[in-house]
Amino acid sequence: MNVIIVPVAHVSRTSIKHVRDTILRERPDWVALELDSERWAALHRKEQPTPRALAANPLFGILWLLQRSLAARAKQAPGAEMLAASRAAAEVGAQVALIDMPIGLTLAKINEIPFRERLRIVLEAVLSIGLFFLPFGKRLLESELTSEPFLERFREEFAGQYPNLYKVLIEERNTWMAGEVMRLPAQKVVLVCGAGHAAGIQKLIAQSAPGGYIMPFAQFT
Repeated sequence: MNVIIVPVAHVSRTSIKHVRDTILRERPDWVALELDSERWAALHRKEQPTPRALAANPLFGILWLLQRSLAARAKQAPGAEMLAASRAAAEVGAQVALIDMPIGLTLAKINEIPFRERLRIVLEAVLSIGLFFLPFGKRLLESELTSEPFLERFREEFAGQYPNLYKVLIEERNTWMAGEVMRLPAQKVVLVCGAGHAAGIQKLIAQSAPGGYIMPFAQFT
């Protein structure tokens, strides 16, 4: 199985073009998306979380608001790169696989994280919302969020400061998604995922299929 991992910034116009170009060029038999069925349906219906859902999980609510703020700064709808991937898959006759951990399970795991850690990340996320509206915010969004040096620093700092949240949001989901990809009856897969997941998923897939060939990350230009 050849797996081409396309790392994206979820609110980047560059990511949309990059995803589409990769799928049309590589013509895989499967396109795997960092989504579960519930988020996929909500994306197609353009649904947003209800106030009750946000209040039930404040950390999820803040992270959702952060993504919306980034989207507003970039003038790009969240999830547009996933929709572009599904449309490109249809053009080349590829099947689409939704490989992410169910959102309900992810939220349940988040609620088990110690309160102090959840409170600290909420406060920092609120500050980050303001950060991306500063003049340099858009440049950071476009130039660094998918660069490996930035992502490596981010993963190290995130894991060090918020070990429980990192385990839930990154490590456990990486393991889940890698497993779902390896179960696909595919010869070639294009996997579209957030840039922060790409290196971890690639490593797990390589460990699971040592005899296979994992194609290098597609690079942004």
